[in-house]
Formats: sequence, C-alpha cells, structure tokens
Amino acid sequence: QGRSPSLALLPVCTLPELETCITWWTAFEGMHNRSYNYILKNVYAVAGDLLDSIVLDPAIIKRAHETVKYYDDWIKHLTAYRAGVSLCSMRELKAKLVLCVASINALEGLSFYSSFVCSFAFAEQGLMEGNAKQISTIARDESLHLAITQNILKKWYNNDDDPEMVEIYAECLPAIEEIYRVVIEQ
Repeated sequence: QGRSPSLALLPVCTLPELETCITWWTAFEGMHNRSYNYILKNVYAVAGDLLDSIVLDPAIIKRAHETVKYYDDWIKHLTAYRAGVSLCSMRELKAKLVLCVASINALEGLSFYSSFVCSFAFAEQGLMEGNAKQISTIARDESLHLAITQNILKKWYNNDDDPEMVEIYAECLPAIEEIYRVVIEQ
C-alpha cells in the first residue's frame, strides 16, 4: 500500500485537492510500514526471521495477491493506454479504476481495521500497550484514507463525476461485492 496510491491514482487525478491527499496518503503509508517494522523489532528478538517468513507464508501470499490484483490490473492497463498501446477500451479502463478504488476501500476499511482490533484487544488486557498506541495513530490515518476512497466511490455512484461512471459502477457492483466478500472471508 505504501507506493500504490500515488502510482495508481495520481496519473488520472484531476483535482488539485485530491492530488495533495493522495501524495500525503502515500507518505503516511510509508511511515506506517516503518512503524510496523519498528513494532516487530520490539516484539521479536530476531525480527528478520519473521519478516523473511512472511513472504513465504501461503495464506499471506494469497491475501496479498487478492489485494494487489486490482492495483496491478489497473496500472498495467493504464500504462498501456498512456503509451498508446491500449489493451482495452476507455470504458473498460474506467471499470478497472472502479475495481482498483473499491479494492483499496476494502483494504483500508476492512483488512486494516480487523488487524487494529486485535492490537487494541491486547492493550485492553494490559499487553503490548505501546504497540496499541502506535497502531491507534495508524488507525487515525487509515480512517482518512478510507474516507478518501469512500468519497470517490460515492461520487461515481451518485453521478457526481463523469456521467459514464455511474453506469460503470453499476456494472461493476457484482465484482465490488465479491471484493468485499473475499476480504471479509480472509
């Protein structure tokens, strides 16, 4: 998540205010990444072994793939479109953007928050309270990122943007529901 908001969304952003939000969002995700590394290094004597094992864990790999597949698909097709070697129509490209933003929304609003609940539960038991304080700061930031994606999706749903997006959003609704179903299942 650390690099993707800027990579995926800035190339098509047309509002200066939203552009600033996306830039800050990406910076905050980078800080969150460093915070999580700091937490792991304080919890585990040899954090490197744990971090190395994460990239080999099949469940984590599957979950990560589910998260990034819409980013990857959007970025791949946007790059081809911008290079003049489009692999899809503009309408299909817009649908890929809708799915990417919905995937980000599910990540920010469901995946991240379920992990926060676990951290807060430890703190309520008097365990790892320092981590919970750090996580609460991250949770505050993530609620802003969630609001950003919710507002983008609402604009498309309510036809407050490109008129074609309301139709595309409606067509994507079954896939959006599937995105949320998969995240909830995970």
